[in-house]
Amino acid sequence: MHPLRLLLLCRALLLGGCTGVPDGVTPVRDFQLDRYLGKWYEIARLDHSFESGLSDVSAH
Repeated sequence: MHPLRLLLLCRALLLGGCTGVPDGVTPVRDFQLDRYLGKWYEIARLDHSFESGLSDVSAH
């Protein structure tokens, strides 16, 4: 099988599982998105090799 076709098939299979809410899971009602928008600062970190040497980390 051609590598591109294999990649597309794998993506289709993986994304096919994301089509709905699983049984037993209740979505949050009245979610207030505005409370979570903006700049976030890291106050703690788990030690990972790809994050070594980073400081003053934030996300927007």
